[in-house]
Amino acid sequence: MPIEVVEFLVTSLLVLSGLYFFRKNDEFLILLALFLLNTGLYRYEVVQSGVVNWVRVAYSTGVDFFTMTDELALEALNLFLLGTAVMMASYAFFRKQLRPLRAVDSEELFKGFIKKKKNLIIGLFVFFLVANSFARGAIRGAIAYGNSYALLFGMAIGGIILLMYLVFKNMTFKRAGLSKLVFGALIVFAATMSYGTSGRFKFLSWAIGIGILVVKDMKPWKKVQLYAAGGFGLIVLFALAGVARMQSVENMTTSEKVSVALDRFSAGEDQNMLDGFMMVLQVYPELLNYHYGTEHLEILARPIPRSLWPDKPVGGYANKLGLNDNMGGATVGISQTIYGSFFGEGGIPGIIIFSILYGWLFARLFRYAERYRSDMRWLIKGMVLASAVPLLRGGDLPGIYAFIGMSFWPVFILIYQYNQHLKKLERRRKRALRQAATTTAPAEVVLS
Repeated sequence: MPIEVVEFLVTSLLVLSGLYFFRKNDEFLILLALFLLNTGLYRYEVVQSGVVNWVRVAYSTGVDFFTMTDELALEALNLFLLGTAVMMASYAFFRKQLRPLRAVDSEELFKGFIKKKKNLIIGLFVFFLVANSFARGAIRGAIAYGNSYALLFGMAIGGIILLMYLVFKNMTFKRAGLSKLVFGALIVFAATMSYGTSGRFKFLSWAIGIGILVVKDMKPWKKVQLYAAGGFGLIVLFALAGVARMQSVENMTTSEKVSVALDRFSAGEDQNMLDGFMMVLQVYPELLNYHYGTEHLEILARPIPRSLWPDKPVGGYANKLGLNDNMGGATVGISQTIYGSFFGEGGIPGIIIFSILYGWLFARLFRYAERYRSDMRWLIKGMVLASAVPLLRGGDLPGIYAFIGMSFWPVFILIYQYNQHLKKLERRRKRALRQAATTTAPAEVVLS
């Protein structure tokens, strides 16, 4: 399709997702549409304007391994649009079809549970704060090569910050004012520890989650105001971390930092996933065969240590093609969006099939969260939305799932323990009902 048609369709998806948001108070379709606009259409148009050029990656084979043309960019943009439209339609369809689940808890139950787990959460917080400081210098790309997941151990600080925020939120200044202030200071300190040039998505993992816990089920217009302010802050911080990769920002004033961050954002330097999609179109099926779903199966195989499986395949097409060979363990590459990963699984049919499946998956996850009537609902929703960002960005798919798992496994454990706690309470309730029924039953009269 020509760019004029693409622009019209992208605008239409934005309008439809906005209407869905105001009607259902559901942000997911807005996220999909904005991702398409920001990293797809905007990236295409900013390159066409001459502000920047298509990315040239310095692989070990040289910078001209891929041919980047405007025609190929338009083809990638069309496929980007296709995947987004299909996933949006799939999500909306299954959200309507799936029946709501029975409520299983209350706010008071969850508060009591968090209170019981407070000391454990604090202990984990301190432990991972130390672990995170050691993991900051981990070799980038080690997971794609299939090395130890211990290098991602410090990522769990994102999930721990979310749990710490729950403890902080349930404290009152009247009863625990000093403790609340100390907790707040610890969370701020951990937040600064999680922010850096090499771990920007680690920062987003808790920032988005806390944002959802703050807005919860506010009216859509109120959410829009808070999202606009919070989104601006995240854009500046995310872009500034990108600037810090190229130059020192320590001696800049706050206004200078905001200025260089916005310059980077407006130039689309962090929104180059369309470029990565263009590269994928030149890899499959000419250089590599389609995976036909095996890249998703690799998610299960990736945690196996290379010491136990020396010949385990490396992840990512760049590593499979040897483009990162002889680089001293370093890796380079450009994320290709999740739809680029879908294309690698099976071409255009792969984009359609996996977009439908992912729409169904996200619909199921959000429906699962809605069975809770406490902050657990918003904790799960925030975690899913935070996970959606690196997933949509794409790249080495098993590595992305590894990042999600290593970031949020403390939250997964809390969810499991809370569900066990609820089941235990339900068993007690049923036992009490049976005992009450037995003691109040009328005595049996025997006639002789």
